[in-house]
Amino acid sequence: MAAESFWDEDPGFGVGDPIGGWIVSADTSGEFQVHVPSNIGWGHHLLYVRTLDQHGHWSLTNWAVDSVFVDPTDLGDLTAQTGISVYPNPFAETVTVQPAEAKPLRVILYDPQGKLVYDKMLTATTTIDLNGMVAGGYTAFFWQDQERIHRTTLIKQ
Repeated sequence: MAAESFWDEDPGFGVGDPIGGWIVSADTSGEFQVHVPSNIGWGHHLLYVRTLDQHGHWSLTNWAVDSVFVDPTDLGDLTAQTGISVYPNPFAETVTVQPAEAKPLRVILYDPQGKLVYDKMLTATTTIDLNGMVAGGYTAFFWQDQERIHRTTLIKQ
């Protein structure tokens, strides 16, 4: 038993992105993670989810989230507003943070399940190794002088 997701257009049964950790039940509630393609583009998109039953049959689309807004520009906003660079995004194993100035920069990262995975003060360009961590959206907070200056999402593929 499994579940898959896809964006905007149906790629065919069993060809969507697998949803890890899917718990089979009559009614599904709670959270689950889906892959957001790096080339999805800015704007509104449709996210679809369907499931595979114990007989090996795919359901029709169980539901569609019809108004997902994707804005990949928030890292550009980070650079424009603070001078801090974070790259690449999306990333595979590592992400690099380049502070704008010599002032200490606190970087805090939470994994897709909300678990704290990184919390350090940086004073120079630093590469953060997230190899072996789960794919999905990582929430990043940037602090200077005891004040949060930006929040963004980093996508691990």
